[in-house]
Amino acid sequence: MFEPERKRMLNAAQGNSETDGYRTFYLPTDVKRAKIALLFFIIPVIGYVFNDYNFFGFSTVFFGLVALRLSLIIILVLSAFFMDRIKNYHTYDRVMFLTIIIMAVGGGIVNVMRPTDFVVQALVTIIAVFVIFLLVPFRFLYQCILSFSTSLSEALIILFITRPTESAVLFTILFGILISNIIAAAGAYQLHGYRINTYREFVKRKEAQEKLEQHTKNLEELVEERTRKLRTAERFAAIGETAGMVGHDLRNPLTGISNATYYLKKKYSQELDKTGRDMLEVIENNVEYSNKIINDLLDYAGNINLDLQDTTPKALVSESLDMITLPKNIEVHDLTENTPNLALDMVKMKRVFVNILKNAIDAMPEGGQLIIKSQAEGETVKVSFIDTGAGISVEELKKLFQPLYTTKAKGMGFGLAICQRIVEAHGGKIVVESTVGQGAVFKVELPIKATKNQNK
Repeated sequence: MFEPERKRMLNAAQGNSETDGYRTFYLPTDVKRAKIALLFFIIPVIGYVFNDYNFFGFSTVFFGLVALRLSLIIILVLSAFFMDRIKNYHTYDRVMFLTIIIMAVGGGIVNVMRPTDFVVQALVTIIAVFVIFLLVPFRFLYQCILSFSTSLSEALIILFITRPTESAVLFTILFGILISNIIAAAGAYQLHGYRINTYREFVKRKEAQEKLEQHTKNLEELVEERTRKLRTAERFAAIGETAGMVGHDLRNPLTGISNATYYLKKKYSQELDKTGRDMLEVIENNVEYSNKIINDLLDYAGNINLDLQDTTPKALVSESLDMITLPKNIEVHDLTENTPNLALDMVKMKRVFVNILKNAIDAMPEGGQLIIKSQAEGETVKVSFIDTGAGISVEELKKLFQPLYTTKAKGMGFGLAICQRIVEAHGGKIVVESTVGQGAVFKVELPIKATKNQNK
């Protein structure tokens, strides 16, 4: 696992170029290696103090060189200390570039003041070339500029102070400086390529891990949702089973109440006053309403057996409209077509359409328009009911087809649930689209070629 600081910096570079990403990714490691390299340069700087003493003794030149080397050591220590505060690779590149330039210039001044020996300094320059290219990774262009400039400066100083008798050593040193730059540059180029490829592999693994985590999260949410739906389905199944038994048990007392009311009306109608006759009518209406609830319970709890007949969207809508009483303040536009021919259970599908029509009318108490149209699409036909009513909220849409859910003062909330079961028994589906204040659209999608004797 990667340390928290590296992960934080990597996340900050997300969305930028690949170079930004990989340089940011390696920045903590590069800072550590740069500090090691800077401290490494202190060793030869201190070591040359002894050579300066051998060359110049305790002289003004010696103390001048010591002061210069001490300044270089302070710069190296300060640069290494400042590395811990670096937060982006641009600053890192600039600090390293500037520090090495100061070291190169200071080293050049020291070399000019030490004309009697160049071999050791040339060897240090060759080592420095490898350090710049391989131990201190930053921009490859900066590495080339610094290394080639330092090597060229050292070569010019050597040529300036050398004696003809040292020509063989001179050639070897200059050739060694050239070869060290070529070898170190090739190695650095490969190192940068390896780092980029490693970063790409890390990004791929990171993306794959994030996708896997997201997929796992989605899977957990899906399992939780399916479990919740299964529990809800089991609860509704239990409600349906109970409702069926309760419905059968309630029918007998309701039949008795209905028969008793009928007897009272026939036998004592003339003897009752208006209030008595109104009470009997209330009893009859409530018996009828209770019987409707029982029928809904039994319809929801039982299997749906289809008796298919040939019809058309136009005929189905027309017969459904004939079964309801339309308020005068509602305009109905029947735009359905006589094609295609459909095989449907006419009784059950008219129940669906009547239920949808009544809901649309209830949604427009102040009046409005109701547009009904049909459209064949491939192997299905869609019958749309478009009203200009109050609309349905998002929360209500989620619960619209759940049994026992209703927004009306009267009703058990089985109407749309039964309609959905009937449509699904035909192999179709109901889709509702609505915006609060802009009406609602009920789309009943039915297959053109239905399979007979579907039970659901």
